[in-house]
Amino acid sequence: MEGICPTHQAFWKVTRALKSKGYLPTPSLKKPDRSLAVDDQEKAECIADSIELQYSHTLPPHDSQHITLIEKKVRHKTFLNSLDDLSQFPLTKFKTR
Repeated sequence: MEGICPTHQAFWKVTRALKSKGYLPTPSLKKPDRSLAVDDQEKAECIADSIELQYSHTLPPHDSQHITLIEKKVRHKTFLNSLDDLSQFPLTKFKTR
């Protein structure tokens, strides 16, 4: 901006874009029932409801089959890791046929 003189056309375009003449109306919003929120109070309620829905702490539905599958995989992996611990025992302690 320092290199732009006040008569430069780009300077005035930015100035006009940033300048507002008071209140700028917001477009209509759709309420959950699909009707339009026209006045400021209805728009505020729509925005509040949307934010509440996005940030509510409701848990998603659980898939019990998926949870069971993951638990089985974890138990299996844990079992395999415990077998790896047997490598610390020398084979000479066991009798061979």
